[in-house]
Amino acid sequence: MTSAATVPAYEALAHDIPLVIPLATPLAIVLMNDCAYGAEQHYLKMRDMPVAMSVLPDIDCAPVAEAFGLQTATVRKLEQLRALAPMLKAPDGPSFIDCKINPAVAAPFLLELVAHERHKA
Repeated sequence: MTSAATVPAYEALAHDIPLVIPLATPLAIVLMNDCAYGAEQHYLKMRDMPVAMSVLPDIDCAPVAEAFGLQTATVRKLEQLRALAPMLKAPDGPSFIDCKINPAVAAPFLLELVAHERHKA
């Protein structure tokens, strides 16, 4: 099972982590952390609007999840993610991975949406 959300990392920790602790289930929570309000930042950029309010500080969320008793990791490089394969294949209870992603990369559907909007105008 995987949790995905478009909320700031610290909100995901505050809301999701305490819910999974009693389950002691082999569950992987992977936070795709772009240090921003993801889609919102890209919508603003594509419309040539200021993005400052959509950018968040780079918080390492793994230590917070670890304090709740989860197995944790922070991933900044592909090699680090590959090294987690054993933990992901055979988890011992819930785990949390703070996966830092490039905030400059927009999902293709966002680019398609803006192209569609421009075509309509």
